[in-house]
Amino acid sequence: MKGILAAVLVILVGWELLWWILGVTPVFPWQLRRMLADPQRAPILLDVRTSLEYNWFHIEGAINRPDVFGHAGTQDVEGAHRPIVVVCLSGHRSPIMGYLMRRRGIQDVSYLSWGMLSWFLSGGSVVQGRDRSGP
Repeated sequence: MKGILAAVLVILVGWELLWWILGVTPVFPWQLRRMLADPQRAPILLDVRTSLEYNWFHIEGAINRPDVFGHAGTQDVEGAHRPIVVVCLSGHRSPIMGYLMRRRGIQDVSYLSWGMLSWFLSGGSVVQGRDRSGP
């Protein structure tokens, strides 16, 4: 049992480290709360989950773009002069999208480490239903 737990831990840490090496830094829930509390530093939240996932719960003000892997629907946030934090459910889609955005020249992009699950479990406030779909 200890071997399985150790293997899972190595995989989880390795996942975060991989994206960090590739230039996509994680933002932890407590960091994101501080960023959102400061209007000068408030990032654009790009939620890449499906519409169904988004409607279950999301961070207020997040922009839902479920098809961003095809690069559709991100032009309106790419030209913004604010940091972008990509959000998914568990932190597995968002770093990939952050990486793709960095490859397209967007430098100030990061992702919510372990996604909405970490946000919710750490006491972050959420709303339900359709919030908004644009900046």
